[in-house]
Amino acid sequence: PTSTSTGTRPTSTAISPPPRAPPSITEASLYTNDPTFAIAMIALGKELTSTSIIERAVQSIRRRGLYCGPILILTDYVNQTKTSPQRFVQLTSSDPNVHLINVESRPNKMMTKRYKTELLDILDERSEYDDITHLLYMDVDILVGEPLQSFVAYARGMTTMLSQPSRAAQLQSYMLMFEDQGVGPERNRKRKSGTVFHGGVLLLHRQQSRGCLAAWQTLFDDTERFPFRDQAALYHMLYKSKELKDKCAVMQMDHRPFLLMPTPETMAAGDASVFIHVTNGLRSKEIDDTLQADYYRCVVMVDEEYAVKSRFDTQKIAQERR
Repeated sequence: PTSTSTGTRPTSTAISPPPRAPPSITEASLYTNDPTFAIAMIALGKELTSTSIIERAVQSIRRRGLYCGPILILTDYVNQTKTSPQRFVQLTSSDPNVHLINVESRPNKMMTKRYKTELLDILDERSEYDDITHLLYMDVDILVGEPLQSFVAYARGMTTMLSQPSRAAQLQSYMLMFEDQGVGPERNRKRKSGTVFHGGVLLLHRQQSRGCLAAWQTLFDDTERFPFRDQAALYHMLYKSKELKDKCAVMQMDHRPFLLMPTPETMAAGDASVFIHVTNGLRSKEIDDTLQADYYRCVVMVDEEYAVKSRFDTQKIAQERR
């Protein structure tokens, strides 16, 4: 593809990814008929829905993740008729297992992120989702770069272990997350109390994660103390709040086989993982446009029109994170 590089960096050369073995029949058909697992994403507001990162994420899930099951997209654009909604119509008409769930718009990013804590309640409201026992939440700027089979098997194994009577008696509620690998404020402040968790990938158990979500939700509503960052609210819940910290256990998943925070060097090398978090608007600003487009097209296997990068308002995001 041809795209303009940012700043004064030289244009990167195109990626020549290593040859990949074709998927096995087992991998390719793993989740076609599995009604107990689903993926959910949140796409609200013009700033987000005017970009193509939603299609980019969905294509990566289908093509590299080899996942054929339901993808639930919570959006406030279902019943609109302008440019972004028409794009959603095109997405769902070509993939009937992408489900648009109409939700109300909210006044700011923190209230939009609050929908994370409402995902299981939203499932409860729709009988077609009664069989779902495991729900994977993904930020829309996360891509899938390898088959999801190994991750889902790993996560199911963890929830099976945690459901054993000897462990269940010790836990009121739990959810599964990775340790944060980024450079957010919680990590920069050298927290000593405990692990800072990555908020972009969240594995929920239909029954056992409800207490965690309810406790976390109370802090989303405390907009004076937590106006922007859901990770700050989560950290407070786990390590500082005497009232809430015993109501939820976040079980740490091993990020090493599954989560990649790419750099220009790893992109140029064609490195991939199950989850690839570019952090659209911040991390992506530091990586050449042409290199990113080549990476999305060649490694993540998205269409040319979605490989060209779209950014959020980076200055506004940076201000919110201070």
